Amino acid sequence: MMITLHEELDIIAHYLPILQLRYNLIFSLILHIDEACKKSLIPRMILQPLVENSIFHGIVPGGQDGVIEITALNQQDAVIVSIRDNGIGMEPNRMNILTNLQSSQHFNEVGIGLKHVFECIELYFPPGSECSFHSEIGRGTTVTLKLVKQRGPEHPGGEQYV
Repeated sequence: MMITLHEELDIIAHYLPILQLRYNLIFSLILHIDEACKKSLIPRMILQPLVENSIFHGIVPGGQDGVIEITALNQQDAVIVSIRDNGIGMEPNRMNILTNLQSSQHFNEVGIGLKHVFECIELYFPPGSECSFHSEIGRGTTVTLKLVKQRGPEHPGGEQYV
């Protein structure tokens, strides 16, 4: 099911208070969304697993409140969405697995949420679309989705296919 980027961000904003109760921590959400991206159509739940991973694997293990920053930029050929946390970061061996995930035997070493993200990118977006990771121990992790725009008609509701 495709929804607008704006709708996906709204789901995330409503989901964070539940996670705050669960973990007894505060998670601040900061959004920097290019107006041209808000009506872009994306697969439902493509960002939510990345936010949840930021919290569960990045922020919660540090035992302190955290920040999730989501940025969406409209480029000529793609929409770029980045999710950054201020968590504990990832060890180099874990980064290596994620960096080589799409062409690797390591696909079975990740959870269902991340598999969903990779499968959605492969299924719904043209070649050149990707999910990449950058992380530093003690400084957090950034996951960046490059979603190449589809060539095709505008959605009847005014939303552009990414």
